[in-house]
Amino acid sequence: MNTGITFTEFIIRLSFMAGIVMFVIGCCMMLAPELIIRAGQRMNRWVSTEQFFDQLDAPKSSERFFYRYHILSGSLLAAASAYIFLSFQFGFERGYVLKLVGSATVNEWLTASLVFLCLAFSVLTFFIGLVIMIRPSLLKRLETWGNQWVAVDNSLKRLDVQLKAPDQVFGRRPRLMGFLVSVGSLYILFRLWAMM
Repeated sequence: MNTGITFTEFIIRLSFMAGIVMFVIGCCMMLAPELIIRAGQRMNRWVSTEQFFDQLDAPKSSERFFYRYHILSGSLLAAASAYIFLSFQFGFERGYVLKLVGSATVNEWLTASLVFLCLAFSVLTFFIGLVIMIRPSLLKRLETWGNQWVAVDNSLKRLDVQLKAPDQVFGRRPRLMGFLVSVGSLYILFRLWAMM
């Protein structure tokens, strides 16, 4: 007897539970808005992740290690890519098809494309491993071209701001917002109940 559930059923059940929680929160917003406002003010604390991401965003150099141990790193790269090539060429079951979407034709095409890309990249990586092992200086120009720092700090700063509009809207009419949340969650619950 199969007692497992599919991913879709899991998402439906999880959404149903979230709808129940939202209904309870909506009722609390209607009955005790001051309590919800105080809880929201306590929980609405700004957590700055700037220092953590600044450490991740600092350039780190690993070229010296690979140039010092180029024979070891090149042979490991070539051996790993040869293993991947042999696994996909000879160890991969020919009739096997990944089931990603509903269409069998699309699944066959995606599986064939994935196998081809893995084979192509393993061949390319094998030759790069050989070059690293034999003469790594040949990759200096390619490394200089590819080793450029791309800073995205300025474009991401716009996303790192506090939006106080939801709190202001809720603070003006908490009972109306609680009613809307309750009605919306009831609608979601009835729709999901029909799918279960």
